[in-house]
Amino acid sequence: MTLGQRLATRRHAAGLSQAELALRAGCHANTIVFLESGRVEHPRSDTIAAIAQVLQCDVGELIADSGAVRVAAATIAVTDAAAELRRVAKAATTDGVVDPHEAEQIKAAADRVDDATDDVVRSVI
Repeated sequence: MTLGQRLATRRHAAGLSQAELALRAGCHANTIVFLESGRVEHPRSDTIAAIAQVLQCDVGELIADSGAVRVAAATIAVTDAAAELRRVAKAATTDGVVDPHEAEQIKAAADRVDDATDDVVRSVI
C-alpha cells in the first residue's frame, strides 16, 4: 500500500473530505489530492506530521516503511531540537547573554537543519 492509499484510507475512516483534511492540517487542498494520487513523491515532513496529527495517527502509520519510520522519528527529534535552538537564542538575546547577531546565526543554523531534514525525508519517502 502506498502513502497515498494509506492517507486516503485514514482520511475516509476519519470521515473527512480532502478539503476538510487540508484545512485542518494547514495545507492546500491540492496537497492532499497530490499525496493521495501519488503525484507528490517526497512530501515535506511538517506536512505529513500535521496530517498525521489531524488523522490522530503516527507519522509511521502513514509512511509505513520501517526505514522511513526511523527517518520520520529522527526528523521529529531534529525539528524539535531546531525549535529549541530558536527558543534559547531568543531568550539569551532578551536576557543580554548573547549578541543579537549571534542569535541570528543560531536561528539561521536551525533553519538549515530544518531544510536538511526535509531533504533527507524527501529522499526516503
